[in-house]
Amino acid sequence: MFFSNDFHIYGEDTGDTAMFEPTLNSIVHCKRKRYFLVEGVTDQDRGIYQYATGQKESFGKEGTWRDAEDGELQGNPIAQGSVDSTVSFKLEMEPDSENTLYYWIACGENLEEVKNIDSIVRKTGVEQLLLETENYWSAWSNTKNLDLTILPRLCEVC
Repeated sequence: MFFSNDFHIYGEDTGDTAMFEPTLNSIVHCKRKRYFLVEGVTDQDRGIYQYATGQKESFGKEGTWRDAEDGELQGNPIAQGSVDSTVSFKLEMEPDSENTLYYWIACGENLEEVKNIDSIVRKTGVEQLLLETENYWSAWSNTKNLDLTILPRLCEVC
């Protein structure tokens, strides 16, 4: 399974850095005070399998998604300028089976902040965080009794 990341931080496509963070087995994109840590895990407890960082949208470069077309990523650890990244996850599946892959992006103003967020996700677990989020928004949306019948219908079939 492949995921490509192309952030255009601050709305610009130049001056970015994309790098592999070996101590976390993750990819970090950054520019000035914006950091994005890309991570994931399979239900087989496997993290990122392969990665690539590279240049895109300049000098004839198309991006790391092109590297994924053959099913293998080259593992370039850092790129600067107009950059993107692609990560892969390996799932070994039996016929007619189901597997789960969780993919997340931690956002912050510095490297330590995104590392801390990633640590919380790893320690707490993605399923627990999803449950807590569902419970929070369910409680929030049920705080008031809203009468939605006053809204106009958008179509006759609805």
